[in-house]
Amino acid sequence: MPRQVEDLGNLIKLYTDWHSRLIPYYSFEQFVRKLEKVGATNRVRVSAPSMITNKMKEPQFTMHGINLETLY
Repeated sequence: MPRQVEDLGNLIKLYTDWHSRLIPYYSFEQFVRKLEKVGATNRVRVSAPSMITNKMKEPQFTMHGINLETLY
């Protein structure tokens, strides 16, 4: 299986895990729309790169099997 397919599967699993923990009363589609809306805000766009950089400085820089170095 190509690495990209595996990474996409891991990313979808991450989102389904977040969905079930954060707002399980939303449908998955509603959850994705909410993430897209929040992710488009200036606050998140400005904060995300530094949060990812800080996470990558930790000894283990993967989350749910996703290598954070490959995202940026």
